[in-house]
Amino acid sequence: GSGFVPGPAFVFVVDVCTAEEELRVLKSELLHVITRLPENALAGLVVFDSLVRVYDLGFSECFRVVLFHGEREISSEQVH
Repeated sequence: GSGFVPGPAFVFVVDVCTAEEELRVLKSELLHVITRLPENALAGLVVFDSLVRVYDLGFSECFRVVLFHGEREISSEQVH
């Protein structure tokens, strides 16, 4: 194997129906925190408004993103 041992997992959840200035400050703070996470940490970001976007931050070249529409009902098996 690669020798990578997963460390602690962090999931950040952001309601983007927030004032623009607050979002700017939040973005800055999140970037500050993420750069200080342990190298083996797992990190995810959930952003929501009428859509829920789940970002897997473990990919450096491109993010893996899963979208959930707020008007559709899905089972936990479909989410998995």
